[in-house]
Amino acid sequence: TKIDVTDAMVGSAKSIDQALAGQIAGVAVTTTSGAPGAPARIRIRGTASLNGTQDPLWVLDGIPLEGTDIPKLDDDTSNDIVNIKQSSIAGISPNDIESITILKDAAATAIYGARAANGVIVVTTKRGRTGKPVVNFNTRLTYTPNLDTSRLNLLNSQEKIDLELELIKDTYELFEDKYPVYYEKGGVASILKKYNLMDAYRANGWDGLTPEAQSAINQLKNINTDWNDILFRDAFTQEYNFSISGGSENVTYYNSLGYSKEDGNVPGVSMKRFNLTSKTSYQINRMLKIGMSLFANRRKNTDFVADKYGYANPIYYSRTANPYFNPYDSNGNYAYDYDISNKDIPDPLRGFNIFEERANTNKETITTAINAIFNTDLRFNDQWKVTSQVGLQWEQLDLEQYIGANTFTMRDLRYESRYDNGTKYRIPEGGMHKVTGSTTSQITWKLQGEWSQSFADIHEVQIMGGSEIRKNWYNSLTSNAYGYDP
Repeated sequence: TKIDVTDAMVGSAKSIDQALAGQIAGVAVTTTSGAPGAPARIRIRGTASLNGTQDPLWVLDGIPLEGTDIPKLDDDTSNDIVNIKQSSIAGISPNDIESITILKDAAATAIYGARAANGVIVVTTKRGRTGKPVVNFNTRLTYTPNLDTSRLNLLNSQEKIDLELELIKDTYELFEDKYPVYYEKGGVASILKKYNLMDAYRANGWDGLTPEAQSAINQLKNINTDWNDILFRDAFTQEYNFSISGGSENVTYYNSLGYSKEDGNVPGVSMKRFNLTSKTSYQINRMLKIGMSLFANRRKNTDFVADKYGYANPIYYSRTANPYFNPYDSNGNYAYDYDISNKDIPDPLRGFNIFEERANTNKETITTAINAIFNTDLRFNDQWKVTSQVGLQWEQLDLEQYIGANTFTMRDLRYESRYDNGTKYRIPEGGMHKVTGSTTSQITWKLQGEWSQSFADIHEVQIMGGSEIRKNWYNSLTSNAYGYDP
């Protein structure tokens, strides 16, 4: 299946994998997260493997790409969606792509071997054509409104307090002992414990509470925090592309520059991309044609550091935080949510405030990628043709993370490092600074020969044979510094 890449097809997508959503029958495209630049998970004709990779093979102008597999989420990373790395195809601007071909069946994918078991996505980029220079400039501005949660029908403070009052009152018996149906957590439970009125309320209900306790509970009913409004924002995206192409009978060229900046609906989350494309082909003589393509890009992602429980994920927290909880006290200091954990009782040692996490954590990812392709076409006559390609791929990722001492993430890490009956800590006081550098490289050489012949203008025979040699390198180095105080 082949589709032409047009402005209507790309829409507001910033990468070609996202733009494939809903374009081709049998191709399922799902986003891994709503973060800017997040990769899309693509399945061609369903899932082909239970344990192995399920992502298709991406081929750029004839050269297979490395680094296009999307990591599989497991129990340890299912909440850490902001750390899913981008696919290497994300650096190619959709503005530079002419068409995309999806290879689904075994016969079509046979040329790429076992790597094509999950399907092949062949990307053909634009090239220069004979004629006068053609200059193009386009810009795209996208507005993404704040999320609308009015249809979720979440409880307001009055409804949540009434629900907690009912649940706390209920108990069940087990071996002649009574146990509460509802965890002794939340604003109501906190007030009842403060005034030591838990048993009195279960025995006598609302009338069993003191005026002070009743007043404190009624005050909670008057606090209605709109988490959707304070955690999210309207977002704007801007993209600019410039290209010039043309050529003569012997030389054609295509050059382009692009810049895009995508802001997320979460404050402090953004992605910037700068890309350069240059393609040139030379017709040396009647038989020989050579060409060179260069694709370079630099991407910068800015984000916060997510804790392992996913509390810092604003989508999750806005649905689980109590509507009567105010993230700031009367003096403007952080107020802590001790009920967010899944424990039966509040955890006083690990209070959480999502705005504190945003202010005191930072994650910056810079990806620099270069792809170079060299082509040689040798056509002896109308029947015989030999094609050779050499592809070079280099991608470097620099990741820097900072977690301040005054964060839930750091308090949790230090708490979990206790030993010797909780009297000592393996992690010292202070923050954490993590730096990761990784490099992915690949060199590919392809040689392909074709012979075709027509007989009596009604029969056509074509024979093709080829060989491919490739080598990959991957290097990674990570350092963690605890007790860090910038």
